[in-house]
Amino acid sequence: MVNVTMRTGLFLLLGSVVAIILGFVFLNGAMGGFNDSIESTECNKLPWFDSLINPPECSSDGDWGIGSLCCGIIFILIGFGVAISAVVTLITGMASDNRQVIIIQQQDD
Repeated sequence: MVNVTMRTGLFLLLGSVVAIILGFVFLNGAMGGFNDSIESTECNKLPWFDSLINPPECSSDGDWGIGSLCCGIIFILIGFGVAISAVVTLITGMASDNRQVIIIQQQDD
């Protein structure tokens, strides 16, 4: 029989797996955004030795995948944090062994 603590731990573990998968999906999107930004970069001249004095003016479309990268890292860190709490909850649920407390009250007449 699975007690409430074990169910909570399993739910947290499932949530952590989903968060980690979402994080890797966002990281994959960040690589696509980075590649798209590289392909759309246009410069008026090639970078050369005088780049410090007269730098080339370059422009690109997109954000280089920074938004997806940050979001992916945050989701992965949240997933690992929730996984740690899930493991602690599962260990606590296994140690409790379905013990129940029954309180009996007597009425004094």
